Amino acid sequence: MWSLCQDLNLEELKHFCEEHITRSLNVTNACTLLASALAKDDHSPHSKNGNSNPTFVERCIQFIGDNASECFQTPSFLRLSKDALIRLVSSDHLALEEVEIWRAVLSWARHQVK
Repeated sequence: MWSLCQDLNLEELKHFCEEHITRSLNVTNACTLLASALAKDDHSPHSKNGNSNPTFVERCIQFIGDNASECFQTPSFLRLSKDALIRLVSSDHLALEEVEIWRAVLSWARHQVK
């Protein structure tokens, strides 16, 4: 539904869907939802209506950052695209030591070559 709203430029319904999905974010679905949001090219720093509310991508990144040690252990983290991984590890929201981030990136890289 969210993807369809984005495709049809139904901003109000898209926002409602994003709010619902944000409330449903959990460790197992956060990386998948981030990948979907990035695939839909949601790269703007703020929502398109001009207010300062975070975008859906930013909300996913914030959740993953707050729960990084758990999210980085999921299969969906290993399936992130290179661009999604870069966007994630470039954020200031990761609640992990740099060495743990490095280990997660190495794990991701190993998975990519399989």
